[in-house]
Amino acid sequence: GQQPGHAPAAKARPVPARSASGAVTKRGKAVQPALPDSVLARVFFFPGQASLTATDYRAAAIKLQASPDSLVPAARRQVLGMMIQQAVLNHRIEQAPPRWLHRDSTNFDDYMDGLVLRAALDSALAEMRSRLASRGDSIPGHQKLTIMVRDSAVATSHVVYDDPAIDSLAASFAVLPEDDMSLPSSRRSEILSALPQVSAAVSARVLGRCDAGEYTAGELLADDAALGIRKRPTLRTPRQVRDLVNDNLYTMLLRREAHRRHLETRPEIAALLAVRRQFLTVQRFVQNQVYDRVPVDTATVRHYFESDARRYDLGATAQIVRMLFGQRAQADSAAQRLTRPGCAESLSTQSQRAGIPNLTTLGEDADTVLFARVRRGGVGSVVGPDETTDGWRVFRVMSMTPRQPQTLEQAFVRARGDWLEVEGDRRMREMMSALVAACRVTVNDSSSCLTGRGRGTR
Repeated sequence: GQQPGHAPAAKARPVPARSASGAVTKRGKAVQPALPDSVLARVFFFPGQASLTATDYRAAAIKLQASPDSLVPAARRQVLGMMIQQAVLNHRIEQAPPRWLHRDSTNFDDYMDGLVLRAALDSALAEMRSRLASRGDSIPGHQKLTIMVRDSAVATSHVVYDDPAIDSLAASFAVLPEDDMSLPSSRRSEILSALPQVSAAVSARVLGRCDAGEYTAGELLADDAALGIRKRPTLRTPRQVRDLVNDNLYTMLLRREAHRRHLETRPEIAALLAVRRQFLTVQRFVQNQVYDRVPVDTATVRHYFESDARRYDLGATAQIVRMLFGQRAQADSAAQRLTRPGCAESLSTQSQRAGIPNLTTLGEDADTVLFARVRRGGVGSVVGPDETTDGWRVFRVMSMTPRQPQTLEQAFVRARGDWLEVEGDRRMREMMSALVAACRVTVNDSSSCLTGRGRGTR
């Protein structure tokens, strides 16, 4: 009981507890601090945290090729979910960064080389434009201007050519077979990918040298092979070979200039390099932690293959002579001619000689509806005329190949790749779920960026 003459004892006010994030707790429950509208979410890593802002959201949406303001709220939350996963993954990698492999370093170095070379070339082009403008000369197009800049730089770099070596290499290219549109695509690929076979001594010969370095026949052949058949320049004359030598000597000069000016430290280039470095680091982490751990032994791949072996069948195909016309009457006339024996074969031969072959392969999987019509008509049938976006189409079926089941041995590479992708994706989702679950995330449900309400939304 209370003693006479004594005031009642004051009750001590309890000190509010705090959650791991610093939020005040009430009756054992965390009371989350209000987030400003510009902050969509906070991720608490214990220790540390990351705030995901409206600016981050807009950048993420644009990266996904979506309009930030036109997405519905559900899609906005999907973008936010990806942002949260990326933040968690980045934090995990920062704790124990993976070690790059040689190919990762090479990838980064090649990317940086491309950036600084482009910057150096842009600077040289701008200088040439300014020089021409100051003299009142007209400024040519980009390609011609680039050649002018290249030739000007090479001419002042004390270039020396080995003309006999250039002539000899050009002669080696000249004896290679030329492309022929009438040949099968496989044979054309062989012709276009062929390179001269030269001795080690010829390969070591220096075709040209300048102040920045020298360029050998072996380097030219290696560079030409790396371009691929669609990007390779025509090399059959000494002048064409010399032009390619000049291109590479100029690249050396640009690279030297980029190194002298430390172009890789420019803010805009440094920012791109930081993004590339982060991308390669994340890629290496995911490869190490997920895809390298997927079992790809024969027994595992066999089990996956046999779960749906039909998907690896070679689909049925039909060889057709296909023709297009601008008017329906022309297509009707062609359809009548194609019914005559030998007419389709004759038209196919004529079109191949003209460089516009109309004999093509129609795959069952490419157009199931059209192939069903072909199958019903059979070999010798004429399909069409059909109106398409390109005109009136008509074709004759020349031959058909039925669907062909494949064994595991025949489809192993494809099945292994499919299994690695499917199982790797599953493990990736599993890993990300575990990483996110180990953190605590506070989402600003009232943010206009998530609700779609407010300025700048539709």
